Amino acid sequence: MSPWTNLLLAAALAVTPPVAGTPSPSPASAAAAAAAPPSDFTPNPRVGPGGTRFRDSPHFRIYGATSDSLADGAIAMLEAAYTCFVTDLGWRSPGLSFRNFESQNGPWNKLNVYQVDTLPGAAANTPTDLTLGLAWLNVVKTYMTEASVVVHEFGHALTYAAGPPGWIDQGRTGAWWETVANFVADTYLTSGKCASARGKYNQKEGNTLIDFKVIKDSHQVIVDGTRDTGNYYQAWPFLTCEYLVLGSWCLIWFDCWWRCAGLSASQHHAPNRESQALTLGRYVQQPG
Repeated sequence: MSPWTNLLLAAALAVTPPVAGTPSPSPASAAAAAAAPPSDFTPNPRVGPGGTRFRDSPHFRIYGATSDSLADGAIAMLEAAYTCFVTDLGWRSPGLSFRNFESQNGPWNKLNVYQVDTLPGAAANTPTDLTLGLAWLNVVKTYMTEASVVVHEFGHALTYAAGPPGWIDQGRTGAWWETVANFVADTYLTSGKCASARGKYNQKEGNTLIDFKVIKDSHQVIVDGTRDTGNYYQAWPFLTCEYLVLGSWCLIWFDCWWRCAGLSASQHHAPNRESQALTLGRYVQQPG
């Protein structure tokens, strides 16, 4: 028996089968069980440095943009990403504090995005206020409408929102942050799962972010966090089971991978909300 077959069998044993005749709730129905979010979130200038010049949208506040048109371009891109991942696919909103993880009922905060002149060695980053439990984005001005950069950082904000039970205050997930963020960015750019959201905000389909280093270095572990030689930025394609003929096995694989990272569904579950792992599993089983 091959090592891969052994892994599949072990993964299958690790997953609790659903009760016969009881359909699993969809992300939409799980979200509906919580209070409906407001149509316009509340600004929170305490998250990040704040400022007096800003441009608002329902879920975002852009600080310090060079022009309103640049801010509007960033807003359209980010609102499309929000619609795809939070509204359509059921990920936990980055407008909710991860310090109040058990609640899905607010308060609901706009995600702050700051245009900056420079960042050491980066086009953007995603700091977080550990007391408030809210992230914000810093983006160098030349990348404000570059989806591969900004939606990648939005992916980090989504990961923060996923909360302490799985992602925060422990080290086992360290390398996985960049893997998930690039998965979010590539899904937004290329997947039919985000086509409706992109269309709603007049955003074009983009080019894939795939880097074939992940094939050249396929001897590495699934997510290798080794500095300079690892694959943690390139490893995201293993999350995109929609490209493989795996069917329901995808959910088993996801649960196995999350368990290996210390992110089992039981650790990562909140009332009326699915784990990010299970949300991803449902993502790959949807048509399209």
